[in-house]
Amino acid sequence: MAAIERLGLEARDKKAMVGTIAEQILEEGRMEGLMEGKANCKAKSFPRVARLKFGEIPPGRVEQVRGAASGELDIWLDALFSAEDLDAVSAARSFHL
Repeated sequence: MAAIERLGLEARDKKAMVGTIAEQILEEGRMEGLMEGKANCKAKSFPRVARLKFGEIPPGRVEQVRGAASGELDIWLDALFSAEDLDAVSAARSFHL
């Protein structure tokens, strides 16, 4: 608000500017929430799909998936379809980076 005051804008212009800034902040928060939700969904889906294909998943691998970035999860999920084992899925990570 202090920065806006220094600009010497009229009160209605200040309100409009603050409203626009607030809307942008809220929109960024919504987008971050959506991205985080997608990553959580992928992190939950990966072990399920991997278990169906390969059987039980070592706890260390599950933790690795929980800590992975969304893009990395995309690579691993794609690799699940053609990989012969979990090691091949992990190798897809270094291949695509």
